[in-house]
Amino acid sequence: MTKNTPDQMQKIVENLLVDLHKYDDCSLWDCSDCPLHLDEPVVDSWGDDTQCGWLLLKTATWKILRE
Repeated sequence: MTKNTPDQMQKIVENLLVDLHKYDDCSLWDCSDCPLHLDEPVVDSWGDDTQCGWLLLKTATWKILRE
């Protein structure tokens, strides 16, 4: 397994953010129908419990970009 360079990692995270922004407003969705809805709550990057996989991915990608 090869490691990504910082530039490659930056590009991966930027592409992920672009994909996440395509579905920026899921407020009209029923969470149980969402493919990113988590069965069990998890702690996100801000220390909050969430079952929203979309929010979890978004906060994790922002945390990676900050580092």
